[in-house]
Amino acid sequence: MDKKIKIEMNENKDIVISVNNDEIITIKKDNRKIQANEIFELLSYSNGDNFSFEIVNEKEYDVPVLQFFYELLVEIVNKLNIEETTGDEIDFNLSESECPF
Repeated sequence: MDKKIKIEMNENKDIVISVNNDEIITIKKDNRKIQANEIFELLSYSNGDNFSFEIVNEKEYDVPVLQFFYELLVEIVNKLNIEETTGDEIDFNLSESECPF
């Protein structure tokens, strides 16, 4: 599924992250934190998902902050795509004695 992630800086300096125009996360200007479970819910990842990103910051407020969140999400998506590709090559036909855990 194609998923367009928009990271937008509002005039009040809150950051809103949307997926396909549905607002999923609002990061308040006074508390610039995001939890792993929020990212998990935001991406709602399934094999074959294609992500694109858009940054909206018309007033150019806090550019480095917006850039940080963008880079964080891109890095996570890139790692998901790598895992998806390499996951297809894993041999799951191990006997009990070969199990690493």
